[in-house]
Amino acid sequence: MNKHFFLLLCSGLVLLNSCTREEIDLITDTPTTGYRVEGKVFDRLRTPVPDVSIYATFALDPDLSSEPVPNTYTVTAKSDTVRVWVEDRAGSHVRLILAARQEPGTYPILWDGKNDAGTRVPINIYIVKVTVNAQKQFEKQVLNNGEFISLTDSTGTFNLDDNDLPIGETPVAEWNQYTRSFIGRYSIMPIMTLYFYKNPVTVERTLSLRKNRVEYVEVIM
Repeated sequence: MNKHFFLLLCSGLVLLNSCTREEIDLITDTPTTGYRVEGKVFDRLRTPVPDVSIYATFALDPDLSSEPVPNTYTVTAKSDTVRVWVEDRAGSHVRLILAARQEPGTYPILWDGKNDAGTRVPINIYIVKVTVNAQKQFEKQVLNNGEFISLTDSTGTFNLDDNDLPIGETPVAEWNQYTRSFIGRYSIMPIMTLYFYKNPVTVERTLSLRKNRVEYVEVIM
């Protein structure tokens, strides 16, 4: 049987103890692909802490050569039927924003980051799509940065796989949420900050990720 060996390289333990799991003699039936973060949260007595909410932000790299991306759609006739909805990266339905006729005019594409149930969706890339009379008019990628990403289980463990970590995705467009003006397009870098929260404590940890390697994190809170 193939074996998988690990070496834990750990820093000192003050408030936060982090360990990078380096893979040695990687021979396995289920190799790691893409990006992955695993970890565990403990209290100061090394007791696992369940139900810790984990939020995340990704570092963004500006694409200076990109052209402005529109954030509006146009209705030309009262008989036009407009449909605006949101899908995740896998193409699954997330939110129906509009399915109706509208007066002629130009309308902004607005999404509050929630699904049909009114719950904010986890951090990731989502696609907002618009059709007029069933004809595609527009779609845009949206990164809801700074949102919830995971929750520790009963053993204080959490796992983030490649589906949770859209590193290197096609540059996503950003708009000013107040003026709705185009800011620019950005690539998602392999640098992320995790925020571990359980009232009243918050612990912050910034990670530099490498593809095809598991990053292991231990948090003391």
